[in-house]
Amino acid sequence: MLFLTTTAIDIDEELMNRCLVLSVNESRNQTQAIHTMQRRQQTLKGLLAAEDKKRIIETHRNAQRLIKPLLVANPYAEKLSFINDKTRTRRDHLKYLTLIRSIALLHQYQRERKTINHNGQAIEYIEATLADIEMANHH
Repeated sequence: MLFLTTTAIDIDEELMNRCLVLSVNESRNQTQAIHTMQRRQQTLKGLLAAEDKKRIIETHRNAQRLIKPLLVANPYAEKLSFINDKTRTRRDHLKYLTLIRSIALLHQYQRERKTINHNGQAIEYIEATLADIEMANHH
């Protein structure tokens, strides 16, 4: 992973198709909101919220530990379509397919686990569903 920041307004197209680009809200209202939050963090209520946040993060980490590494097959993959008018979509398309696979993996406990014998080895996998694809399409 590479994390890059820049003050440049224009970003090279070749770099854009390799990255997820996020912009910062630099408005005065956003700065005021940040200052308000920073002051609130210094109060007793803010300090207690920080303690609660630690517990929530630990709960999330424990949940992540429950995700097992499984293959995710997409039985609908060959029926999907994606815009193809620019070369950057070659990478974006793979990001889209990976998003579908990630959504399915997160729902692995709601999916039927299947096993296939391949070269004498039992391989466990789950399948992406239409609901996974729909969720990816809306995000």
